[in-house]
Amino acid sequence: SDGKFTAPIAGIYSFQFLGFYCVDSSGVACTPASYFSYIYKNNTNLASVVAIHYDYFNTGATYPAANISITLQLSASDTIYVGTHSSTYLYSDTQRGYATFSGRLVG
Repeated sequence: SDGKFTAPIAGIYSFQFLGFYCVDSSGVACTPASYFSYIYKNNTNLASVVAIHYDYFNTGATYPAANISITLQLSASDTIYVGTHSSTYLYSDTQRGYATFSGRLVG
């Protein structure tokens, strides 16, 4: 309910994040030079990714994509979540999952 994963048991977990960027908080296409996302464990930044512009189908719209994959040891009740820089917005709509965060227990 809060967008965070809480490990139910100790173990090795693998997480993946994929995001497309380029819509600001008012829904308008944004134009910063780069976008940042992070994976946090218990409020500590473990991994980061930066995306830069590319022109999607040469339309003038830019939807940079970025992904993070990380495998790590967690204790029971550790939390993992994705965050973004304060000026970074993820692209989304009501029909497609342009931003995904997934994970699984490896062992």
